[in-house]
Amino acid sequence: IEEAGKYVGTIKHMEFITANSGTTGFEIEFETDNRESASFSIWTEKSDGTSLGGVHKINAMLACVGVRGLTPTNAQLEKYDFDLKERVKKNCVVAPEMAGKRIGLLLQRENYQNNSGDWKFQMNFFSCFHAQSELMAKEIVDRKTTPEALPKSLASLMANPITTRKSKNNNGGYQQNNGGGY
Repeated sequence: IEEAGKYVGTIKHMEFITANSGTTGFEIEFETDNRESASFSIWTEKSDGTSLGGVHKINAMLACVGVRGLTPTNAQLEKYDFDLKERVKKNCVVAPEMAGKRIGLLLQRENYQNNSGDWKFQMNFFSCFHAQSELMAKEIVDRKTTPEALPKSLASLMANPITTRKSKNNNGGYQQNNGGGY
């Protein structure tokens, strides 16, 4: 997946991850019905225990796929090894409840410069919805039957489909522009 927009497909896996800073979250591998894929991270908690906005995103995803909780489980995943420059099997901790679940995602493209100064991009979670009904998480919780929030969330995404990450060397800061509706 290279363009911002609305996608329906399957969560291939959802892995529990920890950054070098100690911040924890999830890496999610998603594949559309026509075999396009994206991998993105959602950060949920700083190393000091402070909750991040990603908690709401994960809860929205759980609501949209009908899962009540996640069980950290050891599994082997095929992951890209940047040193070997190939995909290899690695021991990971995953949420098996999410594997194979159908979901709709709104994804936003983020352009950035890597350490070599080359321009790259990644797809970021913008919001999610129930794949069949197109209800968003709040509508599911409120027991709505007619989807009304998705067109507004999609319009919000398409008003700003591409963000650009500020380079780390200009002020030492890292900015991530995460859009509105969950």
